[in-house]
Amino acid sequence: MGFSPIDNVFEKPLQQADSCTKYGCYTHAMSRLAWINLFALSLIWGAAFTFSGSAVREVGFASVVFLRVSLALIVLAGVLFIQKKLPRIGWRLLGIFLIMGLLNNLIPFGLLFWAQSPPDGGSVAKVSSGLASIFNALTPFFAMLVAQFVFFEEHLSARRLIGVGFGLGGVILLFTGVGDQATPGAPLTLQILAMSACTLAALSYGFGVVFGRRFARSGLNPTQSAFGQLLGSSLLALPFALFLDQPWAQPLPSLGFWGAIAGLAVLSTALAYMIYFWLIEHEGAVNAALVTLLIPASAMILGVLFLDERFKLFDFMGLALILLGLLVIDGRILNWRKGR
Repeated sequence: MGFSPIDNVFEKPLQQADSCTKYGCYTHAMSRLAWINLFALSLIWGAAFTFSGSAVREVGFASVVFLRVSLALIVLAGVLFIQKKLPRIGWRLLGIFLIMGLLNNLIPFGLLFWAQSPPDGGSVAKVSSGLASIFNALTPFFAMLVAQFVFFEEHLSARRLIGVGFGLGGVILLFTGVGDQATPGAPLTLQILAMSACTLAALSYGFGVVFGRRFARSGLNPTQSAFGQLLGSSLLALPFALFLDQPWAQPLPSLGFWGAIAGLAVLSTALAYMIYFWLIEHEGAVNAALVTLLIPASAMILGVLFLDERFKLFDFMGLALILLGLLVIDGRILNWRKGR
């Protein structure tokens, strides 16, 4: 996915299910159009892992990061220009967007793309795109832990602690299963490092979610905020790509690479942002967060179909525990059963 789909999700208890915010009603039964958009978003964000997994086979991961954020920036800039809503960004706001771009784009994208890239001299990714998507689903757990133990902004209830426990159990299963070569041709040590990088990417997203809450009242609409964040990450990613990849010394990539980059930037970043913010506005952040549960399945299916990936029992067991933890934290199923 690359962007955290849980902003503002855990800020209010679910008992306030009928309350409304500036993003619309907090929770309610979603319309048919909303469900279509939700599944479309899960497919698009799941495809991000397939696009990136394909792109890093030809070009260095740092260049893929830069191309993703910079091309998506151009698309959103065009949308805002047509709407005559391009924001004025002063030095203070630019500083905020640089931090958000670092936490929500540069660090997690860099770690995830490096994890999906083949080892030097190899042809097989360190971890599969589907496995990277499973680790990405850890973002809500880290967001709560960061809010509790770093910024002291939230209190972890018993239900949330149980959910976090399931999530951590899922991570342990994923690391336990690494000995059974899920990616033949990638050294075991590199697989472990890559899985650790995916975990750190989710942690960075967690910091980004909590940090971003402090600037939710910047006066910008969500698309403007996304534009500013992409601007910050593009400025940071350019020297990063030039230093690590030295693209002027690399051969020209294939048309397939540019197709993957276009899908990554236009579909899985710019368009995905628009759909996601539409869901938040019309259905509430809690309903929009359901996409977190759907992305790994989409990414795994696409990885099997287009990248010839294979998964083992421990991957499915780890995914099941992580999704169970998310469901416990979400609480909707428990509340629904109580209301019967």
